[in-house]
Amino acid sequence: MPFSPFHKINVASLSDWAEFNAICGQQDISKSLLEKRLERDDEPAEEETLDSVFAELERRKNLYGNDSPFSISSQTISPLRSWESFPEYILCLYFSLYGAKNQHNETKLFELISAEAVKNYLQGESIVIGFPRDRSFKDTVQELSKNLYERRGGWEVDAYAKDSGLDIVAWKAFGDKRAGQVVLLLQCGAGYHWKNKKPVPKIVWQNYISWSSTFLTGMVMPIIINEDKWTYFCGIYELLFDRARLFRLWQQSTINTDVRASVLKWCKEAIPNVMGDAL
Repeated sequence: MPFSPFHKINVASLSDWAEFNAICGQQDISKSLLEKRLERDDEPAEEETLDSVFAELERRKNLYGNDSPFSISSQTISPLRSWESFPEYILCLYFSLYGAKNQHNETKLFELISAEAVKNYLQGESIVIGFPRDRSFKDTVQELSKNLYERRGGWEVDAYAKDSGLDIVAWKAFGDKRAGQVVLLLQCGAGYHWKNKKPVPKIVWQNYISWSSTFLTGMVMPIIINEDKWTYFCGIYELLFDRARLFRLWQQSTINTDVRASVLKWCKEAIPNVMGDAL
């Protein structure tokens, strides 16, 4: 299997590979091991590149916070927990490295674990409305209006509309059954080409529902965004939830047991297929 089948070898992908194989393989990944792995694929293993990878891993460790899944020295990244203890994190790492496809329900799994994280962020509620669903989109919009105590807008929901660019709705209610509350409308980009996704279409959703207060929009993705691109993507998508933020949020509350069981099952089937790429 190639080093990473979806994108060129760069500091971000090398860092993902080191993270993934340290945790899943429960082994230290050293600069020398990373250098050998690059040479196996006839890739240049320049010292400057290896230094940049370890600088990026140090940045990520800090972004993950005090409970980072790994420790790092100048020469080695070492696992601090097993992947089974945090399959949601590994699912994101896998998608960042190898992409997400639909034939095994990957994108829906990512939406479910993202909804759990966003709910923890608001200390509120969240629902997944992204396509496919078990009900029509028209009924979904009607239910959303009812649950948030907001009036339906003037636009009818067209029969061909799948989800109108929206995957997750999260809100923090007051408990008084009145409109006017903090609301997030989020798009999920589980695949490698998440940057091709357009922002949540505000005009559409402003007309589907007559919001009593301004909502926020955002994007959820399994990667960790490069520092120099963070502000740019905030400008495009507004509120960002990358893997580092998701990691922190999942630790703030218990993840739904059914969701975790589904993610754990998926990981157990997917990880062995790529661990041959580990050494």
